[in-house]
Amino acid sequence: RKSIDHFTLSEGRKKIFIRSLIPDPLNRFLVMLTKTSEKKIDRFEISSPALLVYDLKEHKIARLRTEVEALRRVAPLLADAEDPADPRVREIVKLLPDLTGRE
Repeated sequence: RKSIDHFTLSEGRKKIFIRSLIPDPLNRFLVMLTKTSEKKIDRFEISSPALLVYDLKEHKIARLRTEVEALRRVAPLLADAEDPADPRVREIVKLLPDLTGRE
């Protein structure tokens, strides 16, 4: 195996933890379930879960969704789908235009 690329979501005092991820079959996007931790002077502030769509070609976040409805639709699929050939991944891919604003 060989690593062909890398990316970083965290910056400075803000760390983004990836809870689950799945690539779309065409390898354009990564759909991730994330949580953010921000170090404050006297505490750590932990965010609610967020659905993050990362554009692999442009190396930037294409969309960040924190709405409960988006999380309810995609999070169960992400939790169970590990293999890109899994039928649940097709369900996620159907949601990609809605998540990314593109086709």
